[in-house]
Amino acid sequence: MQNCLMRCAYQAYWVSCNILNLHDLVGRIRRLRRIRHETMSNL
Repeated sequence: MQNCLMRCAYQAYWVSCNILNLHDLVGRIRRLRRIRHETMSNL
């Protein structure tokens, strides 16, 4: 019982960390794209 609980908690922690990392990565890509788009428009 304890082992299953630990595994579930670990999986939930891992998934939430991955979602946070993915969200951060997407935000960074969008920011880069926006900057690139602005520089292209200025040229």
